[in-house]
Amino acid sequence: MRNKLTKIKELGVIKVKVARDKYLNTSRGVTNHKDLRGSKEEEFVDCIPGVISARKIQIKRGEESIKTNTYVLTFDSPTPPSEVKAGYLPVKFRPYVPTPMRCFRCHGFGHGRDRCRRNVDLCLKCGEPGHRGEECDRSHECVNCKGSTLQALRIAQSI
Repeated sequence: MRNKLTKIKELGVIKVKVARDKYLNTSRGVTNHKDLRGSKEEEFVDCIPGVISARKIQIKRGEESIKTNTYVLTFDSPTPPSEVKAGYLPVKFRPYVPTPMRCFRCHGFGHGRDRCRRNVDLCLKCGEPGHRGEECDRSHECVNCKGSTLQALRIAQSI
């Protein structure tokens, strides 16, 4: 069915071009199988049917970048499989949920600093305008949930 649709050039008298949507027709899954530690990203694309891209997750500890055995694979299907065979090895996958975009002006989620509607920066520590987190002596309060969260504390200390 898919091949027939992509071959359509006209719809009545109107010229059309049929193409797959690359976001709606793909999905991403994540795995961290211990036996995949030395694998390269290209091996996943070449050896596993339906994988169109692969990326190894790296974490930063200070200035050092550490490679993990966690991979994010993009599949050529709307939902990722729960398991694939990598050679003889059954590899389980879970859906990949990316970290939400965060604004460093208002500290809200879903947009970046360049698209923020606020005119003034908010303190990361207390959420009030007019000062920065380093000079704030108030208690930690999340701008989004108004709770005293550990994540807000970690971010404030890293800035």
